[in-house]
Amino acid sequence: MTPAQKKAEELIDNMLFCYQGHIDYYTARQCALVAVEEIYKLNLKLGFYLITDEDKEMYYSFWEDVRDAIEQHENKN
Repeated sequence: MTPAQKKAEELIDNMLFCYQGHIDYYTARQCALVAVEEIYKLNLKLGFYLITDEDKEMYYSFWEDVRDAIEQHENKN
């Protein structure tokens, strides 16, 4: 399992746990996608964590991979 796949599963599980059975898997998955889209939309500038343009590119690439993994994630229940 890749780091992006692990993060995708973690986000979905966190959404399910957060609402403690009050939402279904599909809704948890949609919430995780919204969270990733919000993270991706941040207009991060180079600075403390993102030193170079390559760092910034890797950061956004990771979140794109997470989004793709969430979209492909299947309910394991």
